[in-house]
Amino acid sequence: MFNKIKLSCAVGAFITLACAWPALGADEALLSGKASYPLLQYDYAPSADGKTFTLVYGDLVAEVNAYNAVPVPGHTEPIHPTSPVVSKISTIVLPLRNAGQVKMPFIVQGYAFTGPAGRATLLVSVNGTTKTVEFSANADQSFVETLDYASTSVADLRVTLVLLAECDAQLSIATVDSDLAVAKKRPPTKRKQKRV
Repeated sequence: MFNKIKLSCAVGAFITLACAWPALGADEALLSGKASYPLLQYDYAPSADGKTFTLVYGDLVAEVNAYNAVPVPGHTEPIHPTSPVVSKISTIVLPLRNAGQVKMPFIVQGYAFTGPAGRATLLVSVNGTTKTVEFSANADQSFVETLDYASTSVADLRVTLVLLAECDAQLSIATVDSDLAVAKKRPPTKRKQKRV
């Protein structure tokens, strides 16, 4: 009788433990081998275990020229020769092998240049979680910005980058990483050569 009680208690404890602890990795979503819905040129490299990724952009740049230094005929103030605001948007969907829990950083590296009247704005969005970064006048710097994303259950990662350049500015994105160690090894991003 005593042995039956011991066995019953042991089985009960095991069932309780099994219910309290999910199987290791069973509900963690893993990245699949391909991205979908590309709008701009990029390279997508998920790790072999599907836990991290790198996006490398070839031409994700928003750039706008400065105002005219003197007013054009018929105007009392300098005006912009073209649109004073230029935007660039990139959305990439990273499908997951299975729906599940995701917790990872999105580490965005790029370069911001703004003239005396310039301004640049970066918006990073992952499945509705957003971060906005503003660069005021006279910025001339590489930058690293991190958006921490977490979800209890998700089937894909919808990564959108919105770049705004206003009145003499250039904003570019070089890479997005989800592995901090990889991101730290990258050299600072350089300013893109002005397109003619």
